[in-house]
Amino acid sequence: MCCVNLSALYCCKGKDKIRIVTSSWNIAGLSPKDENLDEWLHLLEDHHDKLSDVFVVGLQEVPSDPSSLVLDYYIRNDPWTKRLLLFLGTKGIAMVEMVRMMGLLLIVAVKPKHLSHIREIRTTYTKTAFYGLLGTKGAVSIRFNLYGESFCFVNNHFVAGEDYCLQRNNHFQSVMSKTMFPNCESSEIQKHRYNILFGDFNYRIENLEKSNVQELATKSDFKTLISNDQLTINRQKGECFEGYNEFDISFPPTYKYDLNSDAFDTSAKKRTPSYTDRILWKEQTDTGETTLQQSSYSAHMSYKSSDHRPISGEFIVNIPVVLTSTPVIEFRFDDSFIPWTSEEDGVCIFHCKGYQTSSWDWIGLYSLDFKSPKDYYTYEWSVSGADETGQDGCMVLFDDVPEEHGYYMFGYWSRALECVLGFSEPFLVAPEPEPEEPQEVTVESPPEAGANQV
Repeated sequence: MCCVNLSALYCCKGKDKIRIVTSSWNIAGLSPKDENLDEWLHLLEDHHDKLSDVFVVGLQEVPSDPSSLVLDYYIRNDPWTKRLLLFLGTKGIAMVEMVRMMGLLLIVAVKPKHLSHIREIRTTYTKTAFYGLLGTKGAVSIRFNLYGESFCFVNNHFVAGEDYCLQRNNHFQSVMSKTMFPNCESSEIQKHRYNILFGDFNYRIENLEKSNVQELATKSDFKTLISNDQLTINRQKGECFEGYNEFDISFPPTYKYDLNSDAFDTSAKKRTPSYTDRILWKEQTDTGETTLQQSSYSAHMSYKSSDHRPISGEFIVNIPVVLTSTPVIEFRFDDSFIPWTSEEDGVCIFHCKGYQTSSWDWIGLYSLDFKSPKDYYTYEWSVSGADETGQDGCMVLFDDVPEEHGYYMFGYWSRALECVLGFSEPFLVAPEPEPEEPQEVTVESPPEAGANQV
């Protein structure tokens, strides 16, 4: 069978831990620069299997003038989304979903092998500015189930100003109470097994002069700085983020810097440096046993195009069922139908277990560098009423066979569940074999009559 074995990329085997990277950056209304984002996004590993499994990327203050918003929402991806997906896609990471509200952008992407195990993908946004009427401040959220466990990621941007701590606490409470996901079991943030809140919360360092903060930062006395941090103080009082955890901070304040400089704010306002950009997490468990751990928390000081420094955190989740999970849809190959050639219809054979197929489902044909489940070369409608025991397979014909030869793969999309239920291993689309040229046959002339007669 002409099929390359890349199951390590597209089938989940070998470990029961999921690694999650959360990356956040307030980009101050600027367009993407020509800079490498691999460090911030944790994409420096050369080998795909050493990369994290889930990538959560949130931006604040994305350019949001009216004309660009119309184009970005309805016609194209905004420049920052394109830039982020370029870096993720180059490392073989596929987007699950994205959501945007004004200047807030949230993208979740995963290794392709996990796509078949994601269910109930939902997005929403919550406005907090001007009594919840304006979307200039608030949160954008994405939730889903992965291997049966519920995850929720929320990218936030709260009100600015050193004297607005109470309003920031109110913004937090609004996000927690008003964020609702439609048509899913875990409709509220706090009802998810795992939730990670991050972004530009805008809490400031108080009770210290700017010069004192700068001196403490130079001495790496981050403990003293955090003890005067509004978020930390109010969390201890139970005014915000009650029950949430934050990894120890071992980096300088992330705000506010002069653009393209290591100098803290030298403008007329001379803002006090602060830890405005944060990542906090919470795990809901009935037994008290936690399976989520944070393994790193960093500020990336080499990125200087904004007045904020980007931050990131890496998490490890222990989910034993990962080892035994199998996709609902299984694709099988028959030697007589593989490789495909551009001169004949392509044949796809799939089996399903415990799922009722629909003629509104579709099977996508993907190149190996696809950027999301909807980034397919072509598709064909599925068939309804497939054998749910998985014993009998279903055949679907593709009349649009790629002219560009190489390796492709199938992906089954469920219209009812709005997610992928299975991917195939890659297979070859090959050129039509050249017909063999007929060989010349030399036939000797018969001897003349009587030539051999004596």
